[in-house]
Formats: sequence, C-alpha cells, structure tokens
Amino acid sequence: MNRRTLLPLLFLAACSADPAANYLGGVGDPVAGAALSAPSTFGDLSKYQGDPAGAARAVVQLEFLTDAFENNPVWAPQANPILQGQLQQAEASVRQQLGIGAGAPAQDVIDGLRAAAQAIDDGSNQRAQLALSAPAFTAGGAETLRRLSNMRSTTMASVAAQAVSQAAMEGPSGPGGRRMGTFR
Repeated sequence: MNRRTLLPLLFLAACSADPAANYLGGVGDPVAGAALSAPSTFGDLSKYQGDPAGAARAVVQLEFLTDAFENNPVWAPQANPILQGQLQQAEASVRQQLGIGAGAPAQDVIDGLRAAAQAIDDGSNQRAQLALSAPAFTAGGAETLRRLSNMRSTTMASVAAQAVSQAAMEGPSGPGGRRMGTFR
C-alpha cells in the first residue's frame, strides 16, 4: 500500500468519536492521534454550538493532551515547556468557561465528560447532568450541560491545538534519542 492510499485511511481513523482513545490516527499512540486531530477537534470550540456531546469530547481531548504532555513517560520529558504552558492556559480558559474547578484532577474531568457525552448520545440529558454533577464540575450538572451547548472559541485553545499538532508531526524523539522540532 502506498503513502497516498494510507494517508486518507489514517485520517479517517483519526475521526474517531473520542479522539483521545487508541486509534490509527496516531499509529497506535493515543497522544499522537489526539494531538494530530487537535486543530479540527478543539481549535474552534464554537463549532459545537448546540452539540454538547461533541463539545464534551473536544474538552476531553484538551484535558487528555494537557495531562499527557505533563505526565506521559514518552511525551512529557521531551515536551517544550512553551507547549506545556500553552496547553495549561487553554485548559484553564476552557475550564473557566465551563465551570470546572481549576484544581480538579484531569481524569475526573475526562471521566465526567465522557459519561456525559455517552448519556447525551443515548438521549438521556438527566444522566448527562448527573455525570456533570461530580465535584470537579463546580457549576453543577445542568449549568455545565448548558455551557457545553454554548461553547465559545478561545484563542488559547486555538493556539494550543496548532502547537500540539505540530509537536506530534515532529514526534517525541528520533532514533538514538535525537531531539526533534518543538521538543527540547
């Protein structure tokens, strides 16, 4: 199979419902996959107006990437501190918009948002509100769900989405530990 045939297949695989999940867009690496699709997923959050499940999944991806570039044993040690700061600022701005506690553990936020998105997909706003009533969601379930339906773009999310995508294209490190691109 040649590159021209493989690239569209990888792109289609990257269109997974949950971009932070394991899939071929990152050639089996969920961090690379989520990072490569970041510009289209959370680069413009306003595209999720009226789509709270889509917005929840986009925020999951941002939370996942912010955590990965701080803690993932492959990506974090080599990540450019500027990129890490951009992701942290984007996460803080989106958390503020949604009413998510600044100090809430990323996994709690991810779990709540994934559960809410699944509940919405299943047609249960009541279950979605319940999933968004965990302590991480300081605005409460109903208000967080309303805010997910009315997402606004943030400059920081757009900047971070482009930067993390570029970092993923360059990869964590090459053969022999050689540093590449936006990695130090």
